[in-house]
Formats: sequence, structure tokens, C-alpha cells
Amino acid sequence: MFLTLSAKTTNGLSVPDAEAEIFSLAGAIHRFHAEQVAVPDTLWHSKESLGVRGEWRLVLPDSLLPAASMDLRCHVYFNNSAGQLDFKKK
Repeated sequence: MFLTLSAKTTNGLSVPDAEAEIFSLAGAIHRFHAEQVAVPDTLWHSKESLGVRGEWRLVLPDSLLPAASMDLRCHVYFNNSAGQLDFKKK
């Protein structure tokens, strides 16, 4: 799974000092693909600087995902050096 996180101003310009903290969370489980499967509520967590471009492209490895057909939710907190905080979820 690929995700691209970016921080933009209301004018569409990159925010060069932005940081993003992402939580990949387990959603609805539709089917298990093994007899015993442990599904934690938080599958992955990371915090990164978005750099000068204000963007972070990340890859969630398949090894993070349990042997189940399930929905994933992502919660992302963006902040900058001015202390502004924004929250997005998908």
C-alpha cells in the first residue's frame, strides 16, 4: 500500500516545516485467512518531517497486515513550527 502525505497552505503552497504523525488502524474484518489471527487495533505508527517539499511518500509493507480481509483506516496529524495542528482521516 502506498500513501502520499502532503501539507499545503490555503493557497496550495507546500508547508516546508510540517511534520506528520500517522496511525494505520484496523477497520472492519470481513474474513480471516488462517485458523488463528491476531489483529491489533493499531497496525502501524510513524512520525516524520515532510521536508522542504512538504511531502512524504510512504509504503506500508504487507508484513504489517494480518492474514485477514479487512478495511484499513488512517489517522494523520499534521503540525508545523507555528504550532498549528490539523487532523485528517481516510
